[in-house]
Amino acid sequence: MEFDPSSPGQTFIFHAADNPEGARAGSRAERVAARLQRRFDDTSPRCPDGEPAWLCSGLIMRATANYPFTPNPNNPIASFSYLRKDAGTVNMFKHQGIILKPTPDLMERMACLYPMDADSWATHGRIAGHYYCNTPLLSPHDEAHGDYSSCHAAGIAAQGLSGKEMSSRFHAKYSSDRDAQCSFSVRDPNQFYAGILATVYNKVYFGWLDWNELILKPWKSEADVPEIEAFFYFKGDSGAKSLATSYVGKYKRLTGRDVPALAVDFPHDRIEFEK
Repeated sequence: MEFDPSSPGQTFIFHAADNPEGARAGSRAERVAARLQRRFDDTSPRCPDGEPAWLCSGLIMRATANYPFTPNPNNPIASFSYLRKDAGTVNMFKHQGIILKPTPDLMERMACLYPMDADSWATHGRIAGHYYCNTPLLSPHDEAHGDYSSCHAAGIAAQGLSGKEMSSRFHAKYSSDRDAQCSFSVRDPNQFYAGILATVYNKVYFGWLDWNELILKPWKSEADVPEIEAFFYFKGDSGAKSLATSYVGKYKRLTGRDVPALAVDFPHDRIEFEK
């Protein structure tokens, strides 16, 4: 699939020629595109069963360079972004990458959500053993249960506050300070929703750099890569298209799974199968 920042109404476009499995893959890719569109459009604060919104809505995306299946071995985290219609994100660090399938077992890999890009190439005093989700001055919310987020310790998040209230507190405290910002929980539904709402401000503060940073625990080998639902590339970027298309065959050889490459158009909120 391909990402198209200029095509009205369509985020993901499937190109049959990009997927060597043929007509069978095309019909399957159309269903994948429709499923991604539904999730991208879903702006629910939480899932129907009360779980955090990422389990049933939005897209868990990682912009990648040449090889998408393993993070940098020198980095103690794997950086993703969470995108859906109400987050307002239209750009990413790279123009191609992966979209993870939001399976329940992914919860064990999720660490925290920063509403602004956290510049995680630099530590900014964050604790590597806590996946850069907190600092010595901002203790993890519930380390025993894998919640390393720090906005509770920062006085931003609290029981009984709505996502909107926590989002307002976040920007009143941090404005555009990416390095000092606290992280929201990926396990608490209200906190995660607050992180989505807080992401909307990025376009005002940073222009092009408008994405959030969703931190996952890294995997060390190809055998441990989380399940990929689709590859993406920005529509109109031939280099990104070539890379994303090449991922299809590599992933097939690695896992035996047929996963489509999709074109995406975030500015116009669209996902489409294109024959």
